[in-house]
Amino acid sequence: DAVLRDYGADPQRTTVLYAPTWNVEQSLHQVGAEVIDTLIGHDVQLLVKPHPMSLPSSDSLRTIPLAIEQKRWDQFLQRRHDEGKLVWVKDDDTSRYLGAADVLITDYGSTPFEYMVTGRPIVYFDTDDARRTMSDPETMQRIEAATVPFHDARSCMSALQQILAEPRVPADRADAMKAIVSQRFFDPGAAAKRLFEHLSSAVDKVP
Repeated sequence: DAVLRDYGADPQRTTVLYAPTWNVEQSLHQVGAEVIDTLIGHDVQLLVKPHPMSLPSSDSLRTIPLAIEQKRWDQFLQRRHDEGKLVWVKDDDTSRYLGAADVLITDYGSTPFEYMVTGRPIVYFDTDDARRTMSDPETMQRIEAATVPFHDARSCMSALQQILAEPRVPADRADAMKAIVSQRFFDPGAAAKRLFEHLSSAVDKVP
């Protein structure tokens, strides 16, 4: 609740996070504007967190595809943020905005894997072009089993409505999420405890 209040959002409303990556084959460049404006028209609270590579930067070391640079997503998002239609998340702390969302809409990158730790539902961009950007077909199969697919704004809204009607993640999808989490993360959520135990043990050995 505190995180949403920090963002100027309402903790009492269902919160949907759209967090796309920057690749031109993925959702932001392909259907992002339509997805955002479709979600704005429905009774959900929308947070949008684009990948930093999607936005203009003075960093000369970054190479942003021209198609993305020309879109000016910063202007697109700022205008809707100022109109109160969405919350443009500029927070760099991934755990804060992922933890605040009831549903995630995303595409390929680290974000869906990190969000799976929460066990909450994910709507995932799945097209032939998007799949071709992945080097490991088996990973896509695992993601497919753990998420609800979409390919355009209409199918995204349909998937979201399906989830909102039955928020509990089905058992088979939940099991697929757990399998991915166990493969990619070691004992998630317990790092601080392990560090404390390690430091306590080290202190006890000090003469």
